[in-house]
Amino acid sequence: MVLWLIVIVIVVVVAAVAGSAYRKNLLGSGQIVNRRAGFEEYAEILTIKEMPFAQVAEALKDGYYYGKANLTVNTAKQAAGFSGAGWTAQLYHMNDSDRNAYCFEFVNWQSRNGIPYEAIAMNTVLTAVEKVFLGLDPNTQVSSKKIEVTKKSHFF
Repeated sequence: MVLWLIVIVIVVVVAAVAGSAYRKNLLGSGQIVNRRAGFEEYAEILTIKEMPFAQVAEALKDGYYYGKANLTVNTAKQAAGFSGAGWTAQLYHMNDSDRNAYCFEFVNWQSRNGIPYEAIAMNTVLTAVEKVFLGLDPNTQVSSKKIEVTKKSHFF
């Protein structure tokens, strides 16, 4: 009984250290950035210089998402959709007459105890989108706003 407890503790410690090293590697390579807990509950507003959506769409298509998302672009609606394992996100032109702004937000995701299963993949894609916009306009302005999130509790 004590031996099993020791084995379980060792496995948990090894898993925690490996997970931490993996995350540190992703941070060091620039694949993800440090984000606040619950970042998926915030929309990012990306404001760039005036340019046609077709140019934004091409840059999004050329973006590198590390195999974490599938991209669909709807040029007519000036929007893009991202889908990953258990989550989806959208990017759309805000039609603000004062600025050329786009909103990126996660639409739904699977989670356990309030933490998305695929938080690292979601962070990876958001970071890639930010890089796309910075590539289009190095003076991209980024702001965030809390979005309304509906949470479902599952007892069984």
